[in-house]
Amino acid sequence: MINSLLMLGEISNSNKIAGIDIAVIAAYLIGIMLIGIWVGYRKNASSQQYFLAGKSLGWFSIGAALFASNISTLHLVGLAAAGNDSGMVIGNFEWMASFCLILLGLVFAPFYFKSKISTLPEYLEKRYSAQARTCLAVVAIFGALLIHIGISLFAGAQLFESFLGVPIIWSILIISGVTVVYTVLGGLKAVVVTETIQTFLLLGGAILIVVLGIQFLPECGIENYEQFKAKLKPDQMNMVQSIRDNNGHLRGFSWLAVLLGYPILGIWYWCSDQTIVQRVLGAKDLRAAQNGPLFAGFLKILPVFLMVFPGVIGYMMFSSNQINIPLKAEVRDKAIPFLMTNDAIQIADADDGKKLMKLGTEEVLIKKDDDKWVVADITDLADNNGSSERVKMTHFPEKFRKASVAALLDNQKYENEDNMLDYNKTLPVMIKKLIPSGYGIVGLLAAGMLAALMSTIAAALNSCSTLISVDIVKRFNPDTSDAKQVLIGRISAGVVMVLAILWSTQGDQFGTIFEAINKIPMIFAPAVTTVFLMGIFWRRGTNKAALATFAIGCAMGVVYFVMDMQSVGMAILDAPKEGFAGLVTDPVQGLGIPFMLAGPILFAVCMVIYIAVSLSTEKPDPKTIEDVCWDHPLAAITQGKVTGIGDPRVITGILLAIMVVLYLWLS
Repeated sequence: MINSLLMLGEISNSNKIAGIDIAVIAAYLIGIMLIGIWVGYRKNASSQQYFLAGKSLGWFSIGAALFASNISTLHLVGLAAAGNDSGMVIGNFEWMASFCLILLGLVFAPFYFKSKISTLPEYLEKRYSAQARTCLAVVAIFGALLIHIGISLFAGAQLFESFLGVPIIWSILIISGVTVVYTVLGGLKAVVVTETIQTFLLLGGAILIVVLGIQFLPECGIENYEQFKAKLKPDQMNMVQSIRDNNGHLRGFSWLAVLLGYPILGIWYWCSDQTIVQRVLGAKDLRAAQNGPLFAGFLKILPVFLMVFPGVIGYMMFSSNQINIPLKAEVRDKAIPFLMTNDAIQIADADDGKKLMKLGTEEVLIKKDDDKWVVADITDLADNNGSSERVKMTHFPEKFRKASVAALLDNQKYENEDNMLDYNKTLPVMIKKLIPSGYGIVGLLAAGMLAALMSTIAAALNSCSTLISVDIVKRFNPDTSDAKQVLIGRISAGVVMVLAILWSTQGDQFGTIFEAINKIPMIFAPAVTTVFLMGIFWRRGTNKAALATFAIGCAMGVVYFVMDMQSVGMAILDAPKEGFAGLVTDPVQGLGIPFMLAGPILFAVCMVIYIAVSLSTEKPDPKTIEDVCWDHPLAAITQGKVTGIGDPRVITGILLAIMVVLYLWLS
């Protein structure tokens, strides 16, 4: 593993990552793996010890683990990118999670804990039937494999390629190898303990970037808040946006889209996804099962300030010419034909039919791909000492970048430079500017990003092993021993990781990673949310209604997902425009419905199906649903006396009050 780490490439155009930074990263990887094995591994572990940490988790561990499982490298990169591009509005995905965590703590956790289940599909069997249990188990396994592990691996690998110069395949293999070892051997206990450690490291790294970014603002000509506001894009600091943009098109993150769309994804993710809720199932008592999610709700306030706001600072740095955001790869390639006709650029033949374009001391190697010239390699002839040794760069050389932007604007290929920029590079570029290499700080930040990624993957691996062992193997073979369940869980985690590695290499087939992780769940989230929400609140809901909702709802989700894929729409349309977004999403050549509004439409159809089938089929036996369904919707709040400041209802009131104040402040 250490030999692989020594393959880390450049962090800047010409400076290689310092040895001390490599040592910090290596020490972290080895240390977290050993800690996970030490706290979690038991040679003769029971299934409850391995899958549910022996039901010993307190509220702090549950809350920290929920937060760490959710916050991945994708958040660090994606939220900073969105802060630079769209502004604080993307923070709604963090703050709306707090409301869903309130639902988990007050509404769902009491039944999950009291019914002594090991998995959420097991709850559906108690509420509906064994068939419903199987449906959710299959959905949960595929969701964990495709989204939590596969797409997260791809996102992390892309970051480390641009940040540290590590090839994507090596990043995937190194991260996967370390994570799978301590997760397979240590079980949920290892996952939760390492997640708690990684939460502090993650937040510490984020705080450091914010502090250094604020301290750098005077270099951007910003000395006070009035100057800061004057340099913002319109609505960049607003969390609430209008329903339509200046062109009359529906906004993807308007207040209506967030209000209606996020709960569909949020209830599935926070209240019914095994990867997340498994921490609650390992609680030592009911109070811990309820207050853990509420503690996570408080933690979810932080990413808006520690992960989205740095992107706003990045915009200030970019607009003041303190940093350069690289062009998107496809934009770069589109500029090549125009650059080849630029008189200031010299072109010479190179090996293997390639050509070398030179502009001053910078040069770019291009090659033919499907009869089009595209970038083959990026180099710079000058290092810090002015020597002519060729050094591989991690982004397009600056002179070529400026020439590309000018050529594309002159030829009206893009309306403005904003549409050309790869905002996902905001965080790596800021780190490179703000933090000097050679003091171990860069390595510490890299370790923080590794922590975020590994927490997400470890959580998903553990949930997959639990689902396969408990909901599939144990259900179809009830005589399976505890020891065999644990062994099957360990083997299945390894198999799932291999499949996820293969799938992660296909991550670039989607428009953006952010779209991928939200559109893929739209296949099944509306159906799952309907079945859980109605199942826990409406005693009249029947098994046949749940099965019909799963079948029809997921089928509709697949149709929506396929029809909105860019490649499908481009194959159907005669002349798709540049930047075509899909037959459903695109506002010009499609229906103009953002995915955050498509979700509520699918959810509404699922609700109609569930209610109609329930009313047309026989009522469930009241005795069978006595312990898995509330008497009425307000029972979660009104049942029992309030017992003090530690009562979940009191904590909920405090959290709600804070959220209202924050939204009023940033609206």
